[in-house]
Amino acid sequence: MPTYNRCTFLRDALAALDAEWQRLSPARRDRLEFVICDNASTDDTPLVADQFVSRHGAQAQYRRRTTNIGGDNVYLCTETATGDFVLILADDDVLLPWALTRLFDLLDQDTQLDAVALNSRPFKISPHENGRPTFKSWSGVQLRSRDEMFSQLSSMLTFLSILVYRRTLVAETDYTFASGTNLIQAYAVADVLNRGSRFATLAEPALAYRMANQGSYDYAKVFIDGYLDLLAYARRGGMSTTTYERMKRHHLRTHVLHMMLYFKQYGGAGALRPDWRGTRQRVWRRYRDDPVGASIITAATILPAPVTIPLAYLGRAAIRAARWTSRQRPRGRSS
Repeated sequence: MPTYNRCTFLRDALAALDAEWQRLSPARRDRLEFVICDNASTDDTPLVADQFVSRHGAQAQYRRRTTNIGGDNVYLCTETATGDFVLILADDDVLLPWALTRLFDLLDQDTQLDAVALNSRPFKISPHENGRPTFKSWSGVQLRSRDEMFSQLSSMLTFLSILVYRRTLVAETDYTFASGTNLIQAYAVADVLNRGSRFATLAEPALAYRMANQGSYDYAKVFIDGYLDLLAYARRGGMSTTTYERMKRHHLRTHVLHMMLYFKQYGGAGALRPDWRGTRQRVWRRYRDDPVGASIITAATILPAPVTIPLAYLGRAAIRAARWTSRQRPRGRSS
């Protein structure tokens, strides 16, 4: 669990983790290890972490950096872990009741699994709010191929707490090449999906994530350039070109377009500290070779704000129409 200056959230996350540990059988408790990686916090994080470690003894470690290194702190967690499987849990996410029990059941029943994607739900005040699951189409436990997993996760590849994976798949890989991207953990996830052979999704929400709780990073840089660089890395590692193109366009429809409209509406005053001009340039560089994407981005750029609000919906329709048209296009010529 990487953490920085969020001792209140950390206390809630560790309390939920403690409750899950209590629900496990003694044999399963002995199979767990806990690693808390503090990114040089200046609040009561050391006190909260020490209290947790004292309850779990040798099964728990608290590692504290002397200087803050940003999102790369996640890497310390994966370097420290020694178990067969790893779950990197964000300090503002909360495990839901029986999540670890269901996860142990699944991994013990199917010992060939290399990764399990967890469903989640949002909350504003209490993690016990009955929010809608992130992946509404999932049902029970479903086995997935590599490209299915990529497509299902889509932009959620960047979600810190979403994947439980076999540690040995990436234990020998040095991810310092992704330092400074704020997505260092997502590169490991991409490698897990490309190197593994058996994957599953778990439909019952296993964790609750806090809404509107963005960190101190450049949102546009991370989720435009950073995410698309991540997709390119995954494609080089084995993800199909078809899946790559589908995910890139899906990201335009579900995230990038809304981000552009938000930045255009709020200028530099929004909660995400938007840079409209810089964001527009980033998006154009990335999507100018996509005719549909370029048309949508151009319209979002030149039309006045009241007109661009429904553009989000028109953009979705345009992308779906382009996808339908490509499916209807005849393959080759008949004689």
